[in-house]
Amino acid sequence: MTKLSPLCLHNNTGRALVNSGYILPCCFMDYTFRYDFDNLPKEFQNLVDEELKLSNVESIDKLFDSWQWKEFLQYMQDAHDGKVTCDVYNCNKFCTKNFDQDPTASREIV
Repeated sequence: MTKLSPLCLHNNTGRALVNSGYILPCCFMDYTFRYDFDNLPKEFQNLVDEELKLSNVESIDKLFDSWQWKEFLQYMQDAHDGKVTCDVYNCNKFCTKNFDQDPTASREIV
């Protein structure tokens, strides 16, 4: 069984600060945000709202407590649970595990 197991849900150290001044879910997504933005789900696109630019937030905690990040993380949890399909290439390339063949594939739910 192949399943999406997003690092952004299970590994808080995976966040990426990019030179555009935003924090993205992981470093793998920087290219996608730059060159394939229009094809990203709205839950991803919302993460680069102007109000979430680091220069515009009071603290990192408030940034991660924003409705945009909550909506994104819920979307990824739903994708992990099989409730929605995440078609984002990098998510599937780097965060898909074959749970039948890989004994290290299980990740803790946070």
